[in-house]
Amino acid sequence: MTWSTALDAAIRSPFGTRIRRVCVFNPTDRVAAGNHSDPNVENTMRVAAFITSVGAHWAQLTLGTVPSALGGRQAAPMGPTTEVDSSPTVTSAEVPRPLHVPTTPQGNDTLVGSGHNLRFADWLYRSSAASVIWLVVRVVLGYWWLNAGYQKIWGSEKAFFWYGGGAGVKGFATAGIAGSTAGKGGASYGWWAAFLHNFVVPNASWIAKFIALGEMAIGVALILGLFTGLAALAGLTLNLVYMFTGSAGVNPAYLILEVPLILAWRNAGYLGLDRFALNAEWRGRHLPGFTGRAAHRANPVPALVH
Repeated sequence: MTWSTALDAAIRSPFGTRIRRVCVFNPTDRVAAGNHSDPNVENTMRVAAFITSVGAHWAQLTLGTVPSALGGRQAAPMGPTTEVDSSPTVTSAEVPRPLHVPTTPQGNDTLVGSGHNLRFADWLYRSSAASVIWLVVRVVLGYWWLNAGYQKIWGSEKAFFWYGGGAGVKGFATAGIAGSTAGKGGASYGWWAAFLHNFVVPNASWIAKFIALGEMAIGVALILGLFTGLAALAGLTLNLVYMFTGSAGVNPAYLILEVPLILAWRNAGYLGLDRFALNAEWRGRHLPGFTGRAAHRANPVPALVH
């Protein structure tokens, strides 16, 4: 192909036709002007059309675009100058797709794995099969708490807690304060010793009754499996209070059982009242007046895995 032939082919191409319109290079214009066009101007327009056509075909081969829309940009004739609309186009491949989060109807005993926990952890803290293990743990721990509260109300410790003006609590707090002052046992922190001195000792009478009732309530809730996670958390709080005051005793053994129960709050009470108390569908059907509108707004509790 010769130079002249290539120029003619470029000018006759669709893109060359657009360039001629932009550059007012039209045969009808020459007729209207008396066919007295300048040859130099015409050759210049032919060269410009050829270069533009070559660039368009190169973009088509390398970028996969069409000559009429280079890279998604269209040239619009605006008279002597041309503005290019460079607004980006979004293809279907670039549109972000929403993440699909599987949901499980509340009340069923199935749950899609979280994808972030270990399989054993999911089984231990989410499955209904593991609830047998937690049944044994919470019954043992519940008995310990129930017996401790019973002894303070009707048993061997009643004279120091339920009766006697809270002498047991006052003596326990005073020993913690004295040990902190002497630097031998007792409360290890000055702020805790100040709390014992300024609050616990003056209010020992009602605090002793509160502790006795609280220990019994924790034991009953654990045995029945009612709000097991909260009951274990309450027991852990009391154990920490005793340990901060300077008494280890049986408190570490309690803590070893309470921490896993808190983590297993979903299924620890499955063989108990939590099977119904944590079921929003059951509460809405049987306790509509008690739960009220809050039952419909509460976040659903994840169901269990078999």
